Parts: sequence; C-alpha cells; structure tokens
Amino acid sequence: RQWWLEDGKVFEVRPDGTVKALFSFQKQRLALALSPQEIDRATKRPQEMGLRELYRHIRMAQGQGIDTRPMWVIFHMRFAIPWAAVVLGLLGTTMGVRSPRGGRGVSLGLSVVVVFGYYVVMSFSRAFGEGGYLNPVLAAWLPNISFLAVGSFLARKANG
Repeated sequence: RQWWLEDGKVFEVRPDGTVKALFSFQKQRLALALSPQEIDRATKRPQEMGLRELYRHIRMAQGQGIDTRPMWVIFHMRFAIPWAAVVLGLLGTTMGVRSPRGGRGVSLGLSVVVVFGYYVVMSFSRAFGEGGYLNPVLAAWLPNISFLAVGSFLARKANG
C-alpha cells in the first residue's frame, strides 16, 4: 500500500525533548502496510470503540502479542454496567422496605453511600482485572455479584 502525504513537515525530537525541523515537502510517497481503518482503530481508545470494533481490535492485538486484559475488562464491562441499574434498584427496594426511622434524609444519605460503594468496588475490580489479578469477566461482574449478594442478604433478613 502506498500513501501520498501532501504539504507536510518532518521534525526530529531529540532525547533532551527539543524539536528540530528537518525538512518540508509538497508531496511525499510513503509505503505503509496499514489501511485507513487500521490507523483509525489504532488512534481510538478502547472506551471510544463500538462493541464489534472493540472485539476485532482485541483479536488483532492478541495476534500481535499485546496484553489485552485491560481491553477485555472494558469489553465485559459493556455488558455488566447496564445491569448495575437493576442490581442497585433491587438493593434500593430491599433497603426501602426496611424503612429506617431516620426519614428521607437518612434514606438519601444511605443511597449515596451505596452508589459510592458500588463505584469503589467497580474501580477496584476493574484495576485488578486490568492488572491481571482477576479474570476480566469476574472483574467486570464482581460489583453486580457482590451488591446482589448484599441485596439478597438484606431481603432474607427483612423476611425474617
């Protein structure tokens, strides 16, 4: 594949961080084995990619020997995060049935604590998944699993 670059400049970045302009050109041929789609994919962050695009990107990166754990965590979180609304809704319902004596203020404060707790668990599990300490699937679903377990415990406790 050949690319034609137009009206460009070539710079050298030195080890000390200074930049020196080497030359300018009106039209320059460049032999590059990448397609425009591959370059576009390489410049996008995994968070910006659609599900199919991310999956293809992960497979391509695996073929090149790149560590894909962080990308797999993002991939699986795309499925897990929508379920957070269901899990937190069930947990909130369970907590609402118990109705603490403190009234609305306590309920609101408790809701904020629960959502913040979910975010903390999600952040830690994501970091552990990206670092290779947790399987990417488990890292993505751990917040939902743990908060569903808490909700189940509270529901059983409320039912006696």
